[in-house]
Amino acid sequence: MVYDYPDQTQKMLAANLRLDPSLLARTVRHLENRQLVTRLHDQNDQRQIRIRLTPAGKKIALSIKQTLKDWWHDFFVAHPEVDETTFTEQLQLVYSGLTTHGERD
Repeated sequence: MVYDYPDQTQKMLAANLRLDPSLLARTVRHLENRQLVTRLHDQNDQRQIRIRLTPAGKKIALSIKQTLKDWWHDFFVAHPEVDETTFTEQLQLVYSGLTTHGERD
């Protein structure tokens, strides 16, 4: 998520991931200790913390994205009975439904 949407605030990231902010804060600290992300105070609002990937974090994120891409490719090759376009459309509907549901809570 940080790779695809860089410079989010920690609060925005927690909301987008539907995670408890305290759980995300612990995870971010862990990633920061591993030098995969940095936390920076927003220049316009010092209360907000922006999360950025380090070069090492970007490298791992790209590797994970490629692994997922390869996995899905292999899945659809192994299961020609599953139409990729229909499957993707259905997943988008599920995501949309979950996102809309989360906004009503």
